[in-house]
Amino acid sequence: MVGTLKRPASSSRSSSLCGFPRSTPEAEGLAAAPLEELRRSVAAEVKCGALAGAAHVVLRHGKCVVAFGDGKGSKESNFTLRTW
Repeated sequence: MVGTLKRPASSSRSSSLCGFPRSTPEAEGLAAAPLEELRRSVAAEVKCGALAGAAHVVLRHGKCVVAFGDGKGSKESNFTLRTW
């Protein structure tokens, strides 16, 4: 599939994320700060051109605590990486 995926209108804040139950890092015994630093670091790598894009999903105890994407599927494609 080429192009940008669009978030379904009905999923403003569903109870699942990336097909897993949604939770917070803290509720699952993880610190949020290192996960936010990972997000910022990946965004910086994409912005400077070191990466075309990246997507991360962090699961803990079967729950999605973090999901994010930044950039494109490749430097040549128009496929934007997104998570929801």
